[in-house]
Amino acid sequence: MSEPQNQDYEMINVQFSILGQDFILNCKKEDEESLLDSIDTVKNSVAKILRNNPNVTPQQACILAALSCQDELNSYLRAKSPFIKRAEAKMEEIEKLAELLGSNG
Repeated sequence: MSEPQNQDYEMINVQFSILGQDFILNCKKEDEESLLDSIDTVKNSVAKILRNNPNVTPQQACILAALSCQDELNSYLRAKSPFIKRAEAKMEEIEKLAELLGSNG
């Protein structure tokens, strides 16, 4: 019986700072790149908000960045892929055909 590969479960610490606040997050090694991408996205979003809105506090910029990221995620989750659209169209065709066959039978 083979043992699970430890590499799949290897946990690492990712250290970073945003606006002078230091953080250490623990994640699976395989998720490190995704986490680093997320950190960069948040940092860039906060920096852009602060650059474009000099009267916004760092705390407000973080909240606005979080809202922006969540809004993008929600938009993505609500969007339908071309595959889903085609599948829904096929289902409608099948339902119409079933109704037709049911009314003729």
